[in-house]
Order: sequence, then structure tokens, then C-alpha cells
Amino acid sequence: MSQADLFHPFTETVHKRSYPAISPDNDALSAKGKTVLVTGGSQGIGLAICTAFAEAGASNLIIVSRRATPFDEAMVVLEKSYPVTTVTVLRASITDPKATREIFNTIRTNMNLEPHVLVLCAASKCTQGPILTIPEAEIQQDFDTNVTANLNWVRHFLLLAPDAAARQITPANKKIINVSSCSAHMTLPGRGSYGASKEAFVHLLAHVQRDHADTGVKIFNFHPGGVLTSMTRAMGMNEDSFPWDDVSLPGGFAVWLASGEADFLAGRFVYANWDVEELKARAGEIVDSDLLKIGMIGEPA
Repeated sequence: MSQADLFHPFTETVHKRSYPAISPDNDALSAKGKTVLVTGGSQGIGLAICTAFAEAGASNLIIVSRRATPFDEAMVVLEKSYPVTTVTVLRASITDPKATREIFNTIRTNMNLEPHVLVLCAASKCTQGPILTIPEAEIQQDFDTNVTANLNWVRHFLLLAPDAAARQITPANKKIINVSSCSAHMTLPGRGSYGASKEAFVHLLAHVQRDHADTGVKIFNFHPGGVLTSMTRAMGMNEDSFPWDDVSLPGGFAVWLASGEADFLAGRFVYANWDVEELKARAGEIVDSDLLKIGMIGEPA
């Protein structure tokens, strides 16, 4: 029996762009009153997710980016198009522990806000090639960024970093959305280091979900679809390389994950392309049979 993956979708219906059930203007998915924190939100999929949350009416959108351009123009468009959302950009690399600590101090102390949703979109570049030809330093960079740095952001978000205890705030009912990759569970040619680091972080998040489930924390991992981004272009691809998905797809899907409708998928790995109505219809089966988790395939003797 085939397992769900890039070539074997879990739902009969697959999508290549946003659709009504995940559209940010769907009232059922409203982000009104929420403070949403997005890393890597200056371009591509990250910017699409920021735009979708603004369209869904998020009260505060905090975007972390190490790039000043080309995001400045996009921020002007966001602020003009979605005036009900207060947009704040904080410049930092997610791999800098001091900067990470300062960003959360700024949000909680200077801005007097507590983030409800954390979207982890920043990632290392995908160095391609046979795994033994990839320099050790680049493999280390994949794990430093995609695993260690992202886990540090989760610690701060859930108020579990060393300086968080004195704040006396509980991490109740927070949502973490990890923008992952199909490389996390598929052996794709040339993507060994990137995929291994993505898989490692999904595994760690499974532990975080289990350890803190009683607080109402919900953690989701999703493959954003095949979107032509600066990373895929850097890998030598162009408009003709693949039947690309529209960037609106991961944007709307992230909003849906944060809405509450997808809470049954907490701790699981899903694809933005999969139809959410079919997923909801199979919610009981997914939970009862413990589906859509990365692990060993095989039946016991």
C-alpha cells in the first residue's frame, strides 16, 4: 500500500491555489484579535502567509526578517491594504540567540503583546548533491538553522526560555505552524542534508506537542506545495521546470491551520495541497488510527 507523499495524496481532491474553504476572507477562519509572529516573512511563502493572516483580520502581525529589501515595498502594500492589522517588522537572523531573546522582550515588554500564533518559515538554503559531497559546514548550517534555531524560537514562544519564568504567563492555547518540506519524509535526490534537518525538527516538535498537550498547545507541520521561490530558483529551476502551485495555497492553508478547524491535526504532518473538507471528514479516522505522523512503516509480526 502506498504511503501518503508528494506523489500519493492523502485526499482525492488536491489543490494548486487557495479555495473557499481556506480563503483568508472566510469568516470561519477569522484571525481577529490574534497576534501572529512569522519568521522569514519578507518574501515568497513567508510573505504570502503574512498577507493571508492580514486578510484574515489579524490584529497584530509581527514579521521577522533579516532582509531590508525587497520587503519594504511589500510592507507598504500590507499596511495600505489591511488597515485593521498593525504590521511590525523586526530585523534579525533567527540563528542569533541574543537577537531572538531581544525580539521576544520587545514584543512582550515594549509592545505589550503576547503572540498567539508562531509561524516558522525561515530556513537554510537547500544545498544539493550526493550527501557525502556536501561540505560539513553546510550540513552544520542546515541543522543550526532548521533545528537548533527554530527550537529556540519555540522555547521563547512557549515561555520556556530561561528568562521567561518570571513573567508568570502560561503558554495556554498557542499555535505553532512549522512550514516544512516533503523532503522531511521523502528521500529526494540531492536533498539529504536539508531533508534530514527538516525531519529532525518535525521529530522534536512531536515531543513538544506530547510534553505540552495539556496546555492546549497545537503544533502543525506542513509541506507548502511546490511553489517557485528564490530558493527553488537558486536550485536551477524556473517557470518551466514544474507545474508550480500558486503561493496563495500555503498562505490560506496556514490561516486554516490556525483557525481551530484543524486542531485534530495537531502533532501531524500534512500537505497544503490536500483538501481540507476531506481531511475534516476523516478526522475521526486520522486521530483514532494515529495517521499522518512520520515514523516507521510496517506491521508487527
